[in-house]
Amino acid sequence: MATRNKISDKQALDRAAESITQLDDQRQAELKNEKQLQEIKNEVINREAERLAAKHGNDHPRVQKLQSRSNYNKQMFTGIDNEIEKASFKPEPLPVNAWRLNGKVIDKKEQPVPDINVFFADEKGTWTRELGNSISDQTGYYSITINEGLIELAQKNKLYLTATNKNQQVLYFELNTFVPTKGIIDYQDIILGEVKSTTPPKSTTPPKATK
Repeated sequence: MATRNKISDKQALDRAAESITQLDDQRQAELKNEKQLQEIKNEVINREAERLAAKHGNDHPRVQKLQSRSNYNKQMFTGIDNEIEKASFKPEPLPVNAWRLNGKVIDKKEQPVPDINVFFADEKGTWTRELGNSISDQTGYYSITINEGLIELAQKNKLYLTATNKNQQVLYFELNTFVPTKGIIDYQDIILGEVKSTTPPKSTTPPKATK
């Protein structure tokens, strides 16, 4: 294994992972503080809306404006919760010179979807077997790691991120291709329902449901 300034590749990756973890912990704490602050502000908005509604009725413009702001804040809280969850997740260390794509499988309401088969396919929708696959867990999380020995092979092919259900129905087909790069972790959420569901091509052999 090559060394740089007496530090091995593994040690360098371990140090980088530790730094990333520290940043994620800091980001998670800041997000929680921000959510707490916004929740206090939203409570003030709700109380003011209730006070004005009792005085002027629910159809009053100021009441409707406050209620609209409160509904917007609720959607914002969902987004903050998703970011907190991302920051709290501690992925497995990346092997030396490997590439990883990970993310979450969610529906249009941003709810996690488990048991979805995620893999790379060619332009015909055929699974690229050598690169493996991943089954989303209860939180919707999936992760595909391509080790160093397969990076060159992966770079020679166009890779389309694909997701199917238990019935082998294609629920997602990413039109943009991915280029694996050594030592890099990429993140990509899969939002089911963004593209029309289709049945897989007859030539497709669905990957086994392995985690």
